[in-house]
Amino acid sequence: MNGRNKDLNKARRTFDPTLLARLDAFTNLLLKWNRSFSLTSIRDEEVFIKLVAPSAWLGLEYERERVGTVIDFGSGAGIPGIPMAMTNPSARYILVDSNQKKIGFIKNCISDRTLWEAPNASAMLVRLNPEGGGILPRADRVVARASGSMGRVLSHIIGCGARHYDFFKGREESKVEITELEEKYPQATVDIRQTPDWFDDLVILRVSL
Repeated sequence: MNGRNKDLNKARRTFDPTLLARLDAFTNLLLKWNRSFSLTSIRDEEVFIKLVAPSAWLGLEYERERVGTVIDFGSGAGIPGIPMAMTNPSARYILVDSNQKKIGFIKNCISDRTLWEAPNASAMLVRLNPEGGGILPRADRVVARASGSMGRVLSHIIGCGARHYDFFKGREESKVEITELEEKYPQATVDIRQTPDWFDDLVILRVSL
Protein backbone atom coordinates (compact mmCIF):
# COMPACT_ATOMS: atom_id res chain seq x y z
CA MET A 1 0.00 0.00 0.00
CA ASN A 2 1.50 3.33 -1.04
CA GLY A 3 1.60 6.40 1.17
CA ARG A 4 -1.40 8.16 -0.39
CA ASN A 5 -3.59 5.07 0.02
CA LYS A 6 -2.57 4.96 3.68
CA ASP A 7 -3.57 8.62 3.96
CA LEU A 8 -6.95 7.80 2.42
CA ASN A 9 -7.54 5.06 4.96
CA LYS A 10 -6.58 7.41 7.81
CA ALA A 11 -8.90 10.09 6.47
CA ARG A 12 -11.83 7.69 6.21
CA ARG A 13 -11.32 6.53 9.80
CA THR A 14 -11.78 10.15 10.94
CA PHE A 15 -15.54 9.89 10.39
CA ASP A 16 -18.12 7.60 11.92
CA PRO A 17 -19.73 5.05 9.51
CA THR A 18 -23.02 6.90 9.11
CA LEU A 19 -21.35 10.21 8.31
CA LEU A 20 -18.79 8.49 6.07
CA ALA A 21 -21.59 6.93 4.01
CA ARG A 22 -23.10 10.38 3.46
CA LEU A 23 -19.73 11.86 2.53
CA ASP A 24 -19.27 9.04 0.02
CA ALA A 25 -22.72 9.79 -1.39
CA PHE A 26 -21.74 13.44 -1.84
CA THR A 27 -18.45 12.41 -3.47
CA ASN A 28 -20.29 10.18 -5.95
CA LEU A 29 -22.75 12.98 -6.73
CA LEU A 30 -19.89 15.40 -7.33
CA LEU A 31 -18.15 12.92 -9.65
CA LYS A 32 -21.38 12.36 -11.59
CA TRP A 33 -22.02 16.08 -12.13
CA ASN A 34 -18.35 16.72 -12.86
CA ARG A 35 -18.55 14.63 -16.03
CA SER A 36 -21.06 17.09 -17.50
CA PHE A 37 -20.22 20.41 -15.87
CA SER A 38 -16.46 20.32 -15.06
CA LEU A 39 -16.91 21.32 -11.43
CA THR A 40 -13.34 20.38 -10.45
CA SER A 41 -10.07 19.44 -12.16
CA ILE A 42 -9.08 17.05 -9.35
CA ARG A 43 -8.81 13.44 -10.51
CA ASP A 44 -11.75 11.23 -9.58
CA GLU A 45 -9.73 8.99 -7.26
CA GLU A 46 -8.41 12.02 -5.35
CA VAL A 47 -11.66 13.93 -4.86
CA PHE A 48 -12.36 12.42 -1.44
CA ILE A 49 -8.86 12.76 0.03
CA LYS A 50 -8.14 16.21 -1.43
CA LEU A 51 -11.53 17.91 -1.33
CA VAL A 52 -14.20 16.13 0.68
CA ALA A 53 -12.28 14.79 3.70
CA PRO A 54 -10.37 18.02 4.57
CA SER A 55 -13.62 20.00 4.32
CA ALA A 56 -15.47 17.54 6.55
CA TRP A 57 -12.60 17.61 9.07
CA LEU A 58 -12.88 21.40 9.37
CA GLY A 59 -16.63 21.01 9.82
CA LEU A 60 -15.97 18.80 12.84
CA GLU A 61 -13.67 21.50 14.21
CA TYR A 62 -16.39 24.13 13.75
CA GLU A 63 -18.85 21.86 15.56
CA ARG A 64 -16.47 21.77 18.54
CA GLU A 65 -15.99 25.55 18.34
CA ARG A 66 -19.78 26.10 18.23
CA VAL A 67 -19.57 28.42 15.24
CA GLY A 68 -22.97 29.91 14.34
CA THR A 69 -23.28 31.16 10.76
CA VAL A 70 -20.66 30.33 8.13
CA ILE A 71 -20.18 31.75 4.64
CA ASP A 72 -18.40 29.54 2.12
CA PHE A 73 -17.13 32.16 -0.31
CA GLY A 74 -16.63 30.95 -3.90
CA SER A 75 -18.05 27.54 -3.04
CA GLY A 76 -17.91 26.22 -6.61
CA ALA A 77 -18.55 22.49 -6.35
CA GLY A 78 -19.84 22.87 -2.79
CA ILE A 79 -16.30 22.67 -1.41
CA PRO A 80 -15.74 23.10 1.42
CA GLY A 81 -19.28 24.13 2.39
CA ILE A 82 -21.35 20.98 1.75
CA PRO A 83 -19.08 18.50 3.62
CA MET A 84 -18.63 21.06 6.40
CA ALA A 85 -22.38 21.51 6.79
CA MET A 86 -22.86 17.72 6.84
CA THR A 87 -20.43 17.34 9.74
CA ASN A 88 -21.47 20.53 11.55
CA PRO A 89 -25.29 20.36 11.83
CA SER A 90 -25.51 22.95 14.60
CA ALA A 91 -24.29 25.74 12.29
CA ARG A 92 -25.94 27.50 9.35
CA TYR A 93 -23.99 27.51 6.07
CA ILE A 94 -24.42 29.99 3.22
CA LEU A 95 -22.66 28.83 0.06
CA VAL A 96 -21.86 31.77 -2.23
CA ASP A 97 -20.75 31.59 -5.85
CA SER A 98 -21.08 33.64 -9.05
CA ASN A 99 -21.51 30.63 -11.38
CA GLN A 100 -25.13 29.64 -12.04
CA LYS A 101 -24.30 26.03 -12.96
CA LYS A 102 -22.31 25.53 -9.77
CA ILE A 103 -25.09 27.06 -7.71
CA GLY A 104 -27.39 24.56 -9.45
CA PHE A 105 -25.21 21.69 -8.26
CA ILE A 106 -25.16 23.06 -4.72
CA LYS A 107 -28.96 23.35 -4.68
CA ASN A 108 -29.22 19.77 -5.93
CA CYS A 109 -27.03 18.63 -3.03
CA ILE A 110 -29.08 20.60 -0.52
CA SER A 111 -32.28 18.92 -1.72
CA ASP A 112 -30.79 15.39 -1.75
CA ARG A 113 -32.16 13.52 1.27
CA THR A 114 -29.48 10.82 1.00
CA LEU A 115 -27.02 13.43 2.25
CA TRP A 116 -28.98 14.72 5.24
CA GLU A 117 -32.40 14.73 6.83
CA ALA A 118 -32.53 18.44 7.63
CA PRO A 119 -30.09 20.42 5.46
CA ASN A 120 -28.49 23.38 7.22
CA ALA A 121 -27.11 24.94 4.04
CA SER A 122 -28.42 27.42 1.47
CA ALA A 123 -27.08 28.62 -1.87
CA MET A 124 -26.59 32.26 -2.82
CA LEU A 125 -25.76 33.51 -6.33
CA VAL A 126 -23.67 36.68 -5.97
CA ARG A 127 -21.77 38.63 -8.59
CA LEU A 128 -19.45 40.98 -6.77
CA ASN A 129 -17.75 44.15 -7.90
CA PRO A 130 -14.28 43.22 -9.27
CA GLU A 131 -12.82 46.11 -7.28
CA GLY A 132 -14.08 44.64 -4.01
CA GLY A 133 -17.10 45.00 -1.83
CA GLY A 134 -20.55 43.58 -2.35
CA ILE A 135 -23.58 42.54 -0.38
CA LEU A 136 -23.09 39.47 1.78
CA PRO A 137 -25.11 38.38 4.83
CA ARG A 138 -23.69 38.64 8.32
CA ALA A 139 -21.63 35.67 9.46
CA ASP A 140 -19.53 34.46 12.37
CA ARG A 141 -16.94 32.80 10.16
CA VAL A 142 -15.95 32.79 6.48
CA VAL A 143 -14.18 29.91 4.77
CA ALA A 144 -12.75 29.88 1.23
CA ARG A 145 -10.88 27.59 -1.10
CA ALA A 146 -9.72 28.23 -4.69
CA SER A 147 -11.34 31.67 -4.70
CA GLY A 148 -8.24 33.75 -5.33
CA SER A 149 -5.63 35.28 -3.06
CA MET A 150 -6.48 35.88 0.59
CA GLY A 151 -6.11 39.64 0.16
CA ARG A 152 -8.49 39.71 -2.81
CA VAL A 153 -11.08 37.55 -1.06
CA LEU A 154 -10.93 39.68 2.08
CA SER A 155 -11.64 42.81 0.02
CA HIS A 156 -15.03 41.25 -0.83
CA ILE A 157 -15.98 39.73 2.50
CA ILE A 158 -14.46 41.94 5.19
CA GLY A 159 -17.77 43.73 5.77
CA CYS A 160 -19.76 40.62 6.73
CA GLY A 161 -18.96 40.95 10.41
CA ALA A 162 -16.71 37.92 10.89
CA ARG A 163 -13.48 38.22 12.88
CA HIS A 164 -11.95 34.95 11.69
CA TYR A 165 -11.48 33.75 8.11
CA ASP A 166 -10.21 30.26 7.21
CA PHE A 167 -8.46 29.65 3.88
CA PHE A 168 -7.45 26.31 2.35
CA LYS A 169 -4.09 26.77 0.61
CA GLY A 170 -1.17 24.77 -0.70
CA ARG A 171 1.81 24.91 1.64
CA GLU A 172 4.10 26.73 -0.80
CA GLU A 173 1.55 29.27 -2.09
CA SER A 174 0.61 30.09 1.48
CA LYS A 175 4.06 31.55 2.18
CA VAL A 176 3.75 34.12 -0.60
CA GLU A 177 0.16 34.95 0.25
CA ILE A 178 0.86 35.51 3.94
CA THR A 179 3.47 38.14 3.03
CA GLU A 180 1.09 39.86 0.59
CA LEU A 181 -1.76 39.78 3.09
CA GLU A 182 0.29 41.28 5.91
CA GLU A 183 1.34 44.13 3.63
CA LYS A 184 -2.29 44.88 2.70
CA TYR A 185 -3.77 44.27 6.17
CA PRO A 186 -1.01 45.00 8.73
CA GLN A 187 -3.52 44.57 11.56
CA ALA A 188 -4.19 40.95 10.55
CA THR A 189 -2.79 37.91 12.32
CA VAL A 190 -2.32 34.66 10.44
CA ASP A 191 -2.11 31.24 12.09
CA ILE A 192 -1.57 27.88 10.43
CA ARG A 193 -4.08 25.46 11.92
CA GLN A 194 -2.87 22.10 13.18
CA THR A 195 -4.22 19.48 10.78
CA PRO A 196 -3.88 15.68 10.41
CA ASP A 197 -0.91 14.33 8.46
CA TRP A 198 -3.20 13.03 5.71
CA PHE A 199 -3.75 16.65 4.62
CA ASP A 200 -0.37 16.24 2.87
CA ASP A 201 0.66 19.69 1.53
CA LEU A 202 -2.73 21.29 2.14
CA VAL A 203 -2.89 23.81 4.98
CA ILE A 204 -5.62 25.89 6.60
CA LEU A 205 -4.69 29.49 7.36
CA ARG A 206 -6.78 31.36 9.91
CA VAL A 207 -6.79 35.11 9.37
CA SER A 208 -8.02 37.18 12.29
CA LEU A 209 -8.88 40.86 12.02
